Amino acid sequence: MPFYTKSDMEEVRVGDWNPSVFQPIAGEFIKGGFVSWPKGPHAKPHLHPNEEQFIFMLEGKQLLVLGEEIREIGPGDLAHIPRGTVHGAYTLTDTAVAFAAKSPVGDGRVEQDYVEAEGADGIAERLRAMAEDSA
Repeated sequence: MPFYTKSDMEEVRVGDWNPSVFQPIAGEFIKGGFVSWPKGPHAKPHLHPNEEQFIFMLEGKQLLVLGEEIREIGPGDLAHIPRGTVHGAYTLTDTAVAFAAKSPVGDGRVEQDYVEAEGADGIAERLRAMAEDSA
């Protein structure tokens, strides 16, 4: 069975639209990896029609929108994102790091199955305003 060391894993950026740094891995049925986010907004709120996802926070704090709920999450918190559920986040600390896993594996790319949410700009603005209020 393969073993991985975070410090040895390749760092990948998905694109200019996403400030996150991924360290991806892919198995037969699950893809995942470490995700690092700088302070501020992430990719626009979005959903994955064909993938479910888990995010386990390792460092830092974020406001996470998951469907209609917004919650602050931090180290030790685990979020399950069912397929088709709108989600997005705003990092409250200088950085945040999580381990994320998605299924099915598809072609192994983290950004696969990304669909911007209807009303994404409004949701992102709500997260930003809440982050500023909590500062």
